[in-house]
Amino acid sequence: MLTRKELLSQSAAILAFASAGSLLAKESGHKHPESSKKSEKIASQKVAKKTLEAAAKCIVNAEICLAHCDENLSNGDTMLADCLKTVKDTLALCKAFISLGASNSPLTKELAALCIKACETCEKECRVHESHHEICKNCADSCKECIAELKKVA
Repeated sequence: MLTRKELLSQSAAILAFASAGSLLAKESGHKHPESSKKSEKIASQKVAKKTLEAAAKCIVNAEICLAHCDENLSNGDTMLADCLKTVKDTLALCKAFISLGASNSPLTKELAALCIKACETCEKECRVHESHHEICKNCADSCKECIAELKKVA
């Protein structure tokens, strides 16, 4: 067990070590070159972030819709069977899009096109049920928003 004095002296030593490291880093003169490509990439990430956020919102509402479909199917109501199938595609593709889009993968553009197809199919199917189920309306609305953002990438 550390005494108060030992704790204070160890804390002071750690602080001194951290300060020395930070001073050495400042004095080393090492600088990272700034480039116009870096600023262009940052600017393009703002648009990509908005698209990623739309896909994330779509995933959240699709997960809720999927659970709703599962619950209805487990109770013997098969009305949402087609909805369940389309929402699974939407989930899989939007999750993949977020993963690849966040890392600026060269496959992002192609995947965005597939996501658009899945979201269009999901939105169409959810619209069939939106008057009876608010969950379906929310899913359809988020698919519509996601499609609009994905079209900026595809």
